[in-house]
Amino acid sequence: MPSVKRFQVTFDCAEPERLARFWCEVLGYVVPPPPKGFATWDDFNRALPPEGQGSARRRAEPGGWAEGVIGPV
Repeated sequence: MPSVKRFQVTFDCAEPERLARFWCEVLGYVVPPPPKGFATWDDFNRALPPEGQGSARRRAEPGGWAEGVIGPV
């Protein structure tokens, strides 16, 4: 019986937002709207405590599944 293995790939780049948008387009993901009370994801990120800034990940698959994890990456 074949097994399924999950893995994660990390890219180091100068423009992470641009790279993320590229992969969203390639994989058919969409960027969900920011949490209530925030106009943008950048506003949300700036509202986090310093140790949590930059650790929010967000994406949504075309079928509606979404991820919005806050915490160390």
